[in-house]
Amino acid sequence: MITGERVPSKEVTLMYSDRPCDVLLGVAPPGAGFLLSLADITQIKEADRFKSDIVTNVSHEFRTPLAIIKAYSELLMDEVGAEDASLRREFLSVIDSETDRLADLVSNLLDLARLEARRGVEEMAPVAITDIVDDVVAEARFQADARNVAIDTQVAAALPSIMGNKPLLVIMLRNLLGNAIKFSHSGGRVEVSAKHVGNSLLLKVTDYGIGVAEADLPHLFDKFYRSTTAQVAGIRGTGIGLVLVKQAVEAHHGAITEESHADLGTCFTVTLPTRGAPPMVAAKGVERQPDSEFARRSNRWHGDLYSEHEAWIRHPGRGS
Repeated sequence: MITGERVPSKEVTLMYSDRPCDVLLGVAPPGAGFLLSLADITQIKEADRFKSDIVTNVSHEFRTPLAIIKAYSELLMDEVGAEDASLRREFLSVIDSETDRLADLVSNLLDLARLEARRGVEEMAPVAITDIVDDVVAEARFQADARNVAIDTQVAAALPSIMGNKPLLVIMLRNLLGNAIKFSHSGGRVEVSAKHVGNSLLLKVTDYGIGVAEADLPHLFDKFYRSTTAQVAGIRGTGIGLVLVKQAVEAHHGAITEESHADLGTCFTVTLPTRGAPPMVAAKGVERQPDSEFARRSNRWHGDLYSEHEAWIRHPGRGS
């Protein structure tokens, strides 16, 4: 200001309402006096950081399966003879599994980009939630059988249709059900239920598996976030599935809530407005009733009053 020279703008971080804000500071002499500018560039910086996070996370997620595919391919070419059919089958099975993992990652990233851009979201039509449940459950049977997990459906009769986008609803339920199966114990059970309450459809997906730690709950819908429970248990994932779920729910003017306890299981409740109804918020007084099956099982766990047929809920090694 003393010399009258133009100086480069400077980025600084300031605290505002207990949160950091990125600010671009500038000063210029427009003639007499000086022009001071303070521009809030927090969203721009967050977008840049998010792009960097995407590159970092996606690169990591691609690197591992690609390295495995490369290694097993080289072993097949150089080390495994044509006469060793069982070993060749084992290696090809690993390659097939990792290829599926890559395909799922690409599919999830494309779905996420489409949802965030809201492309196709406007293509709404009357949809029967019963058809969505039937299709997704049938598709998930193979995954459930491989992990020795049973799927129980409890869909009320004569449910009203909703105005929705069927592919997005399939993505939503597929990810919720897939997660429930992955987080279940062998011999466990996953429940999918749907009922009509007021002007809303309530869709629940409940498992009685390893659950999620309380500290992880606020971050479940963050992009690329992996819960500590999943990491310790060695459960694979990209941290995109629940982001897709939330995006799909919000595209239908719905809401989603979660309830989870470590070693007890997790219950996700999706609230969707029925056809012609105004946008709804989650029916909190409905999805967490004290006498719900999830709550009853939780209470029995804490009281250690299981009957013999419920012993599968326990963590392996705790006995029956």
